[in-house]
Amino acid sequence: MMPDEWTLTTAGRIERPLGDSEFAFFPASKDGLGDMFLHLAFRAPKAQLRPRRVAIAWALLRCRHPLLTCQVIEEGEVPRFSFRPPESVQAALEEAKAALYFRHESKEELISGYLNGPRTLSNTQLSCLIISSPNLGPYDMDDCSSQEHNYDLLMCAPHFTGDGTSLHQCTHDLLELLASSMSDEDMLASIDLSEPWASTRLKF
Repeated sequence: MMPDEWTLTTAGRIERPLGDSEFAFFPASKDGLGDMFLHLAFRAPKAQLRPRRVAIAWALLRCRHPLLTCQVIEEGEVPRFSFRPPESVQAALEEAKAALYFRHESKEELISGYLNGPRTLSNTQLSCLIISSPNLGPYDMDDCSSQEHNYDLLMCAPHFTGDGTSLHQCTHDLLELLASSMSDEDMLASIDLSEPWASTRLKF
């Protein structure tokens, strides 16, 4: 099987083996040494960073790039990527929320925790998004006002799934969605559940 060929399994999952370069970087990620992150500090209106809006944008992005939703299954000689397509928009939203964290820590605390604390990523969670604002309480995060506030963002993924350029592009696409004029409902309606795998080379 070629590395770029995705197989639809009888269990309803879509899978492919890791390619040569992915496999080469995979061992270092088992203990977190190969885990990457991109940090971005920015200022934005509170309404654009409400948890619900961030979750919708993150779900839309993950549907466009299914590798973000994959797990790694270590069976046989070569590990393989595996994901289950969401059956509904709500399922896609819940999947995204499971890889989304809102914190109230400083930049230094976020980065130190990611580098020196328990590993954030795993074979069952290959990506996550962390949004933090030390001066905002839990209830302030849902503020719909246009008042601007400072935020820190961490976009996290292991090196075997991509590189720094991939993280930059993913973060750019996320912020573009959040800053767009689309309402939350418009963004939800734009989630195309057939998009991620309709264009992949599936073997049945």
